Amino acid sequence: GILAIFEYEGVGGVAGGAGDVLLAGDGEVYWSLEEPPRCHRCRAYINPFAKFIDGGRKYVCRLCDFENEVPQAYFSPLEPNGRRHDIDHRPELFRGSVDFLVTSKEYITRTPRNPHYLFVIDVSEYSITSGMFQSLMDSIKSILPELKDGGRVGFVTYDTSVHFWSLRMPKSAHVTAQPHMMVVPDLTNVFVPLNPEHLFVNYVECQQLVDYLLERLPIIFRTQGEKPRPSNSVLGAALQAASMALEGIGGRVLVFSACLPDHGPWALKPRDDITKTLGTDKERGVYQPRNPFYRTVAMECASKMICVDLFAFAHSFIDLSTLGVVPTITGGQLYHYPFFNPQTGDGDRLRFDLRRHLTRPHGYDAVMRVRTSRGITPTEYLGSFTSPNGADIEMAGVDCDKAIVVMLKHDDKMDDKSEPVLQAAMLYTTGDGSRRIRVHTISFTASTVLGQLFKGADLDSIMTVYARQAVKDIPNHPLPSIKNALTDKCVDILAAYRKYCAQSTNAGQLILPEALKLLPVYILSFMKNPLLRILGANAPQPTGQFADPAVPVDERVYSMAMFNCIPPNIAIPFIYPRVYAIHKMPHDAGIDAATGQLVLPPTLRLSNEVLEPDGVYLVENGQAMYLWLGKNTPAPIISQLFNIEPEQAYIASSGDLSRSLLHSYDNDLSRQVHDLVNGIMRLRGRFTAVQVVKQKDPLEARMFGLLVEDRGADAMSYVDYLCHVHRLIQNKLANF
Repeated sequence: GILAIFEYEGVGGVAGGAGDVLLAGDGEVYWSLEEPPRCHRCRAYINPFAKFIDGGRKYVCRLCDFENEVPQAYFSPLEPNGRRHDIDHRPELFRGSVDFLVTSKEYITRTPRNPHYLFVIDVSEYSITSGMFQSLMDSIKSILPELKDGGRVGFVTYDTSVHFWSLRMPKSAHVTAQPHMMVVPDLTNVFVPLNPEHLFVNYVECQQLVDYLLERLPIIFRTQGEKPRPSNSVLGAALQAASMALEGIGGRVLVFSACLPDHGPWALKPRDDITKTLGTDKERGVYQPRNPFYRTVAMECASKMICVDLFAFAHSFIDLSTLGVVPTITGGQLYHYPFFNPQTGDGDRLRFDLRRHLTRPHGYDAVMRVRTSRGITPTEYLGSFTSPNGADIEMAGVDCDKAIVVMLKHDDKMDDKSEPVLQAAMLYTTGDGSRRIRVHTISFTASTVLGQLFKGADLDSIMTVYARQAVKDIPNHPLPSIKNALTDKCVDILAAYRKYCAQSTNAGQLILPEALKLLPVYILSFMKNPLLRILGANAPQPTGQFADPAVPVDERVYSMAMFNCIPPNIAIPFIYPRVYAIHKMPHDAGIDAATGQLVLPPTLRLSNEVLEPDGVYLVENGQAMYLWLGKNTPAPIISQLFNIEPEQAYIASSGDLSRSLLHSYDNDLSRQVHDLVNGIMRLRGRFTAVQVVKQKDPLEARMFGLLVEDRGADAMSYVDYLCHVHRLIQNKLANF
């Protein structure tokens, strides 16, 4: 069976000298300027659990028990208690997470370079008319000055052909620099018509030229006269061209797609069969890639250490099941903006997402391996990466918002005195071109007492793994069977606890272990998540902007891509949302002035029973955020939040109120709510426009979808589910 679940958080930034830095998981990582000694047998890196012997001339590897000679340069005499004299100056000997700076050829497969960013942008009709293209140009122009890694940028646009933009600087100072477009019309035999020196430029050195291009592009591709812009795109050819442009260099490709790539040799066609398959056993086929080209080009990019990120904007089906394999395989990220509208907060979200995407700590050319001591063995890896040999994980890009799940199997005897050790090591290149090894080492306590296992269970990690496994199963199994499997796992865990750890209690009671007391409600909430929500004839029919029944398919694929890489601190709020009573917030809620840390108010049950008619509530799950106004909300609260007279609030539309809420007004409540909303967005790593929902407003139905403890269209309430689980546990115990 599975012994433990090990999460490997993504790369965080490291200070300029030996010191600590906060990671996404609130851990600390230290770094050393020396290359680490390694075990000659298992190749594990030196760590705090190594035991030095023979006066410090040897050390015993705790993973394989092999005695290693200590390199002369690393030698230090031992104190009488067995500690090295220099241990306080070697963080790798007393810290579980360490970065090693490495320079030898053993760790450098090619010359490290400053990052190269290639923006591949759709300029088809919807891209222009939706406002996406203009918003994107404005966002890129405002964000590029914040790049601090000396990166080089390049631009490719595409519609029914691929356009490369030359940013070559003239040799003479008397000649004005001008960007030039070079068109590649032959989509079957795509080539790169520019040298890398002309396609990629250092933004700091060529800021004026790049800014001029970003200002001119919306004018160049604007619809002129009666001749409309092409409504088709050749994303496949553009991806192949991007792979060629970065060959031998590596880097990041940011792809912006506004429509289904239905033109050219690798075109995708609309799926007319979607409405017939949703809600049936055949639905699983909708989530399988249709064109093998995109997997092929993704594998090529991964082998060239090119990380591809996909920003999808569309008003109809765009087939993310096929396109999404590209960021998944290359270690990139998928963003989805259905029905993009800059006026409703989508422009702000794009700017926030792109800024965080380009400025967060990022690693390149990464290779990771997990090593374990005797008794436990890695059996499966879950995340966004490739694994050519089954042992090493390769990622063209890795960042601080990603986590890799490693499943471990207990495959040998261990006694209570043993302390198994696990080490995950990742070799990667930083933004400044230095090569480093991030090493995480952890020691477990082995126990034959099952109660100790339940006491140390980590529910957030368990649910994150369940989500990854569901993502893996969706293309191959019907959704009802995946949901039933989740309930079965919940019953198996709680039945085992009831039988082996709570035998003395009343047989008719439902006994939950302290660490897993929220397991049933988390499982129920996850089954109501968009990832597993039933679509089709047996489900509530989509309305409004989701009237196209195929759009929710892309939404599910986006949820799959997100769950496949995010760490627990982002996954859990998406599984089990949060409700805060704004009208009852403590005075210290919001951003603490002394520490700058976010202080969250108390959370409430996810049920409409907690919503009082005279209250104001914030409901959020990291992906959406609603401010619910009761019909009897006191006038002073409305005046402070929206800076309007109370009677105006009752006649104003939800959209107008939402726009008013974006501003912070000169009163304590407004500032507190503004700080709370901004703090939650930073905590979740995502911009979420607040949608104001008045009681009895039609938008309530969408918000109520987050109140997962209530009965839903295709799922029971929490009370009913708890009774259902209890009955299953009793049946299982009766058959033990």
